Amino acid sequence: EDLFEKYLKGDPSAKRAFNEYGKHLANALVIIVYALNPQMIVLGGSVAKSYEAFKDSLQSDLRALLPEILFDSVKVVSAKDHDIAVLGAAALCLK
Repeated sequence: EDLFEKYLKGDPSAKRAFNEYGKHLANALVIIVYALNPQMIVLGGSVAKSYEAFKDSLQSDLRALLPEILFDSVKVVSAKDHDIAVLGAAALCLK
């Protein structure tokens, strides 16, 4: 049983782990927002599969770490296709 399945079953330690993950991911994304000022950040792969588990903590920490104008200017979403990174790499190869 993986951590996300435990989260879905209400496991408190899994919830704490995902909250902590959201906090650390927010710290990493803040660097990207300051460096690149993207309009959107798309999370893919296994991160996208469990996005609902850490979305609230991610958004909360991003709001706390970024000035309001930057927080409001970037949208963080999860990819619908969990293989989006592979598809993006293939698209670059086809150019």
